[in-house]
Amino acid sequence: MSAPQIPSVLVSRPVRVVRPRDLNELYVNPSSELARLEDQGAVQRFATGYYALVPAESVGNSRWRPTIEALTLGVAVADYGVDRVALMGPSAARLHGALPRALALGSVAIPKQRPPLPTRWGQIGFHTRDVARLDLERVDTDLVAGYQTTIEQTILDLSRWAGTWEVSIDMISEAITALAGRADWSLTRDLAVEQGERATYMRARWVAFPVVPDAPTLRLRGPIKSRGLRPSGPVVASRFQIED
Repeated sequence: MSAPQIPSVLVSRPVRVVRPRDLNELYVNPSSELARLEDQGAVQRFATGYYALVPAESVGNSRWRPTIEALTLGVAVADYGVDRVALMGPSAARLHGALPRALALGSVAIPKQRPPLPTRWGQIGFHTRDVARLDLERVDTDLVAGYQTTIEQTILDLSRWAGTWEVSIDMISEAITALAGRADWSLTRDLAVEQGERATYMRARWVAFPVVPDAPTLRLRGPIKSRGLRPSGPVVASRFQIED
């Protein structure tokens, strides 16, 4: 089988997620061209209208697959631009090493409302957020470079949206606990105050107590719900204004 003829514009493309419209200036029928490349093993179609460029060393290997985190960031960057999106929640926790098991779920902040996108390797969930207000850091994936939430922002997000992802509450509690010892809790507190997430902070602070008992606290106006989260050891919930 001859080597696939891959357009140079794709070879040099920094975002290795491709949509047919990305090739409009090169081909009369971009979808047919991508279908040809797929037949040759140079791209893999993973969702309606989206293809992943296969690394040169894996062209023709049908077992190659990118991570769901790479797909998630790749779709978001391709559609909205690198500076307007960021991996968050379980995806960020996974890349921070706080969720050891691979997920079939991607989570990303984008600038507009959008329904989930099913893919061959999991579902991508979109959260409408202004990423300029989030604490971010650079991240490289096997398909694109971009941004993800920092450990501190990830802790807050996991606490805020616990129970809304298709990830068990136990796994979210474990992720917060795993990140707790690596977080700057003064920064986490400051972010929470700035973002109006004081209750979110105290819920996370409660879960993290067995790991970081001396982190700062905040005073709340009233009790808050645990949302099913649990510390890894015994903690007096009322100390953190938690009410089940």
